[in-house]
Amino acid sequence: MKILILGGYGAMAQSTVPDLLSSPGVERVGIAGRSEAKAKAFVTAQQDERAVAVPIDARDSTNLVREMKRWDCVIHSSWYDLNVPIMEAAISAGIHYCDLGGLYHQTLRQLKLHRKAQDAGVTCVLGIGSTPGTMNVMGAHGATKLDRVHKVLLRSSGAVVSGGEAGLFVPPYAIRTVFDEFSMEAPILREGKSASCRPCRDSSGRNSSPR
Repeated sequence: MKILILGGYGAMAQSTVPDLLSSPGVERVGIAGRSEAKAKAFVTAQQDERAVAVPIDARDSTNLVREMKRWDCVIHSSWYDLNVPIMEAAISAGIHYCDLGGLYHQTLRQLKLHRKAQDAGVTCVLGIGSTPGTMNVMGAHGATKLDRVHKVLLRSSGAVVSGGEAGLFVPPYAIRTVFDEFSMEAPILREGKSASCRPCRDSSGRNSSPR
C-alpha cells in the first residue's frame, strides 16, 4: 500500500510515519506539505528509502487530486479546517481517506459527503485522533473483556510542554486548532441530542475550554 500523509512533517505525523514504516505491506509513505525543505529533512531522518518527500499545497485542489491518484490512501494530518476540501479531493481521486477529527462541526459537513464517497467506492474514516479516535478503540476493547457495560467514562488530558526559555509554551498540536478549541462553542450531548455550549470563563474572564 502507498500512503500519502498531508501535514506529513507535523507533530502528529512524526508519530504516524514511523508506525507506517514499521508496518507490513507498506510500500511507500509520502511526506506531504507546503515546505519541500521540511519534508525532505523529515524523510532523511527516517533513514528508509520508502519515505519520499511530496511538496504540495493542500489548498490547491487540482494539483492535490492529480497527486492523490498516485497513492492508495491519504491520511489528513494538517489543519482540521481543510477536512472537507481534502476529503472531496480524495473522493475525486478515488483513494481512501482518514483524518484526525473536525471539532464536530466539520465532521457534520463531511458526513454529507457519504453518498458521493460511496458511489466512488471510497472509504472515509473520520476522527481517528485522540478523542474521538484512540479513546473509542480503547473503550470498545475494554468492553469486550466485560460481561456487561453500563457506562463508559472518557477523560482526556494533556501536558503543558515548556522548552528553551523558562515558561515558553510549546503547543502540543496546531496552535490554530488550540485557539478554536478554547474560543468556539463546544458541542455537547444532552438526552441524546446535540447542543452547543459557550466557552467557559474563569474568574479572570479568560476562556477555559469545556473540552
